[in-house]
Amino acid sequence: FGFWLFCVDESYTKTSLNSVLYHFEAVVFEKMTSEVDKEEKPSDEAPENPEENEKAALSEYISNLENRLKQKSELRSQNLNCQRPPENHFSKLESGLKKNTTFVKKLKSFSATQIDTLLKDFSTLNLTKYISEVAAAIAEAKLKMSDIPAAITLCSALHKTYADFSSNFFENWQKILSFKATDKITNSSKLRVDIRFYAELVAVGIFANKTGLPLLGNVLTVLINMDKEEHNNIPILLSFCKHCGEDYA
Repeated sequence: FGFWLFCVDESYTKTSLNSVLYHFEAVVFEKMTSEVDKEEKPSDEAPENPEENEKAALSEYISNLENRLKQKSELRSQNLNCQRPPENHFSKLESGLKKNTTFVKKLKSFSATQIDTLLKDFSTLNLTKYISEVAAAIAEAKLKMSDIPAAITLCSALHKTYADFSSNFFENWQKILSFKATDKITNSSKLRVDIRFYAELVAVGIFANKTGLPLLGNVLTVLINMDKEEHNNIPILLSFCKHCGEDYA
C-alpha cells in the first residue's frame, strides 16, 4: 500500500510498475525452480513456542514498516509543499569560490558519516551558482546502500532550498539510467545502488511522479528484456524489490 503515497492520476501509474514486477517474479520463479537440487531437511528440533515467536516477529516487522512509511510520507509532503527561502536569505551566506568548490569536492566522496558536517557547511553556503555542480557530484558519488538514507536527507535539504536543484539532478539521472536492451551492464553493484537511490528520490517527492516514474519503469523493463536467457540481472531486480518494494508494490 506504500505506493498510494503517490498520486494515482499521473500518466505513469501503479499498473505499469506492477506489470514489470509481475514479469520479473515469473523469471525469478523459473530460475529458482530450475536450480533446485534437493529439498532442505527439516530441523530435528522444533523451535520453542514457534507460534508466539512468529507473531512477535510479524508484529515487529509491521511496526517498523508503518514507521518507515510514515517517515517517507512526511518527508514527501515536505518536499512537495516546501516553502523556499526568500532571495535576501542567500545574500547573508558565503558565496566565495573556495568554500563552495570545497563543498562540491566533499560531495563527490559522500558517505553517511559525513552528513552532519555537510549539513552544517550547507547551512552557511550560498550554492546558487554551483547547483549544477552539486547535482552532478551527488549523482556521480560512489555510494553504498548504507549511505542512501543520509544522501536522501541532504538531497531533501537542497531541494527545499534551491528551486533548480531537482531539474539539474534529474538531468544527471537521465544519463546514468538511460540504456538499451542491447547494452551490457558493466558494474551491476553500482547499478543496484543507483536504482535504489533514484527510486527513493521519487518516493520522497524530490522528483515528481510524472517526471520520475517513467525513467524508473523504463530501466526495470530494460533490465528484464535484456536478460531473458541468462538471468544475470536478477540480483539487481531483487535488490530493488527488497529495498523499494514497499513503496511500489
